[in-house]
Amino acid sequence: MEICPEFDHVLYCSIKKSCSDSEYACCSHPQKCIPLSKRCDGHLDCGDGDDENNCPSCTRYEFACVKSSRCIPAEKRCDGVPDDCQDYSNLDELGCNMNTS
Repeated sequence: MEICPEFDHVLYCSIKKSCSDSEYACCSHPQKCIPLSKRCDGHLDCGDGDDENNCPSCTRYEFACVKSSRCIPAEKRCDGVPDDCQDYSNLDELGCNMNTS
């Protein structure tokens, strides 16, 4: 008896145990861990595109906080202030080129 076959990949995803808090578990084939910054970035990084499902819908003037499902003003991205998303991910500062001159 199959109760929810569309969620089998979530229930039986063995790779989740291997991924760190700063990684997202791609449960499709091949199972792999990707950086959390690649979740909801508009690019399909998991085989089935799972990394782009259930993403917060923010305007183009906002940054999508993946873990907290919040939208923050775009100017808070790369502002040097950690955790604007208030989810302990610091994703809003990831990949920023900060000048320390």
